[in-house]
Amino acid sequence: MDLASAVMKQAQKGDAILIGMDANAELESDRDFESFVHQCDLYDLFLSLPNSNKIPHTYKFSKRCLDYLLGCKTVRVAIKGGGMTQFGIGIESDHRFLFIDLKISEILGQIKDPICPAQRHRLHSTMPTVVWHYKSYLWQKLESRSVEVRSED
Repeated sequence: MDLASAVMKQAQKGDAILIGMDANAELESDRDFESFVHQCDLYDLFLSLPNSNKIPHTYKFSKRCLDYLLGCKTVRVAIKGGGMTQFGIGIESDHRFLFIDLKISEILGQIKDPICPAQRHRLHSTMPTVVWHYKSYLWQKLESRSVEVRSED
């Protein structure tokens, strides 16, 4: 089964489709890629972002856009925001990383019951100093990455 068949099969089941792809092709100039996107009724999600009329080049050694976030209409209307990293940020790669923020309730609907209720798990050990060192290291890493500040935004 090719990718187009798999995507259309899942879409017919009512699933929301979201594909991150290093296409090694430009949507505007590659007929096969353009045909795939049209056949599967997908959208270039990055172009659906506010103030985004053309995606910048995503491959370091060319001025071409080769990477895409593609999705169905359900995913497209659920977009809250998004962006891309600079070259060399994150995992070492010659491509940029694209990301989008989605309103999950738009895709999944309102979830009445949480999948798993939150539970507190205490760390137990027969060696309390190891636990203390672990917690100290953990808090140090969280603070150095500003996790608490970023999670409030």
